Amino acid sequence: HDMEETLRQSGREVVFLRAASFFENWHPVMGVARSQGILPSLVPTALEMATVAAADIGETVGSLLVEGSGGVGTVGLDGPRTYSAEDVARAVGARLGRPIAAVEVPLGVQQGQLEAAGVPPAYAVEVVQLYRGILDGTVAREPGEFVKRGTTTIEEWVAANVPREAA
Repeated sequence: HDMEETLRQSGREVVFLRAASFFENWHPVMGVARSQGILPSLVPTALEMATVAAADIGETVGSLLVEGSGGVGTVGLDGPRTYSAEDVARAVGARLGRPIAAVEVPLGVQQGQLEAAGVPPAYAVEVVQLYRGILDGTVAREPGEFVKRGTTTIEEWVAANVPREAA
């Protein structure tokens, strides 16, 4: 928020778009879902979280540039509804034509699992801290924050981003 405060004091009209977690964050585990039938999750699998498609972020940025923010300095952006890892697993399973199980990765092995998947160690630490912050409420919307909703559903995102199984 330090950068936001600096920009607010610049005297220029600024709008900060705070998008929820991206659907695209599921990309790195789609190979595991396809090959092992599981969808690893860094949070409890039934926990519904605000998520949004990157395409909706682009559309929202475009509309804010053209139409303005109506004087709102900070705009949150969520998808059309909240989703859990179980919801994502169902959508992926429907796309692949077989069940996919959402599985929570235990906290003690999350960093190692991310690094084993090729995530640089320093970034793996940040990712784990981010999801811990979501769980403990450190990372949350500000009270009264104006929130827009994207239109892309998880089912639509999966259909566009997860190839069907080869026949």
